[in-house]
Amino acid sequence: METQFSIIVIGNGLIGSAAARYLAGESDAVALLGPPEPCDWENHDGVFSSHYDEGRITRIMDSNPHWAEFAHRSIDEYPNIEKESGIRFFHPVGCLQGPQTRMPGNQWNSLQNEAARHNTHAEILGKEELEKQFPYFRFGEDKAFLEKETAGYINPRKLVQAQIRIVQNRGAEVIPETALDLKQNDSAWEVQTDHGNRYVAEKVLLCTGAFTNALLHEPLPFMIYPRTVLFARVDKNQLERFQNMPCIIWDLEPGFEFSDMYLMPPILYPDGHHYIKIGGDAPNSLTMDDASKLTEWFQQGGSEDHARGLKEILLDLMPELSDSEFHHKPCVTTYTRSGYPFIDELDSGLYTACAGCGLSAKSSNELGRIASRKILENHSGYGKIQSQENFEIFRVPESLNSITIQTQHHKTALSAEA
Repeated sequence: METQFSIIVIGNGLIGSAAARYLAGESDAVALLGPPEPCDWENHDGVFSSHYDEGRITRIMDSNPHWAEFAHRSIDEYPNIEKESGIRFFHPVGCLQGPQTRMPGNQWNSLQNEAARHNTHAEILGKEELEKQFPYFRFGEDKAFLEKETAGYINPRKLVQAQIRIVQNRGAEVIPETALDLKQNDSAWEVQTDHGNRYVAEKVLLCTGAFTNALLHEPLPFMIYPRTVLFARVDKNQLERFQNMPCIIWDLEPGFEFSDMYLMPPILYPDGHHYIKIGGDAPNSLTMDDASKLTEWFQQGGSEDHARGLKEILLDLMPELSDSEFHHKPCVTTYTRSGYPFIDELDSGLYTACAGCGLSAKSSNELGRIASRKILENHSGYGKIQSQENFEIFRVPESLNSITIQTQHHKTALSAEA
C-alpha cells in the first residue's frame, strides 16, 4: 500500500517529534514515522532511542554561547508545550556545575558570562554554602555554579509524548512503524517500513540519531560513543532528605576512570521505585560505526567495568548510598567534529537533523524548530520564511553534500535521536 505525504519525519524521538510539531503547524500532509519503545531490550533486534528514560538534565548555562542559546529557546517553550499537550515533563530542581578548581579559567568565566547574558537565576556557592544546602554531598574545598528555575531535568519520555500529542492534534499523521529502506523516485522519496507499507513524500527529514547511517550508502561523519549509566535505588526514608537535590555536572579529580560525571536527583521510574542516576565520559570509551553493533550494545546492557567506576564516583560523593541496590543500562552519544549537530539538506528533498553531541536533549525543541525552518525555506509554494536562520554551523562537510542512498533492505532500521 502506498500513502502520499508532503513531508515525512523519520524518527519519533526528541528532535524528530519537535520538528514534526513545527511542521504540522505550518504545512499540510505531514507524517511522523517511528517505532514504539521496545518492551524487551535483550531480545529486541531493531533500533533504540535515547528518550527511553525518565530523566535528562536541562539548563541554560553552558560555556558555549550557541548551546546556551539553543537551550534557552527550548526551555522558554516548555510551558507552551506542557499547556498545549496537557503533559508535564519539566522539573526545575536546579543544576549545579563545577568545581571551579577543575574547570579551565575560560570555561568558568564563560559560564558567568552566559549566566549574565541570559539573565538566569544563578549564584556561586562556596564550601560552606554547599554543605549547608546539600549536606548529603561531599564536595570538599571548592566553588560551584547553581542555576535555579530554568534548570533541572526533563522526562524525555513525557516530552516526546507531549510533542506527539500536539502533532496529532494539529492534524498530522503518526505512524508507529520502522523505516527499513529509503530511495528516491523521480522528484519524491519512498520510505519502506517493517509493516510492508510504502510512504511517499516530496521531503523527508531523518531524525534518526546514532542509527542514521543505516540508510545512507555514504555515512555521515559523526562518532558514536557507547556509554553506561548507573542507577542507585533510593529508599522511601531517604527521599525526604534528598528532596531539594539538584542535578549535577562535575569535573572529576585525577584518579577516577572518568574525567567528568553528571548526576540526577531521585526520579520515580515505571517500576515504582526512585533512583539516582549517574553517568559520565570514560576516556577509554571506544567508538562504533556499525548499526548492528549498536543494537548489540543495547542488548548486552552496557559495561560492567564502567558501572563499577561510576559506583566508585557516586559513593565518594554520597557515602550514605553504600547500602543501595544498583543496576546499570546502556546508552550512546553521537558527536561531530564541529561540536554541533548536522541539520542540513543531504540531497534534493532529503534532510537530516542528527548527532546531538551529548547536548541535544535539553535543546531538542529548538533543534527540531531549526530543522523545520530548513525544510520550509525550500518547500515548494512556501517561499522564504520571515526569520532567517544561520545554518552554517550545522552543515555537513562539503565532500558529503551529495549522499547516495542505500537501497538494499536493512535488517537494522531507524529510530530516534540519541
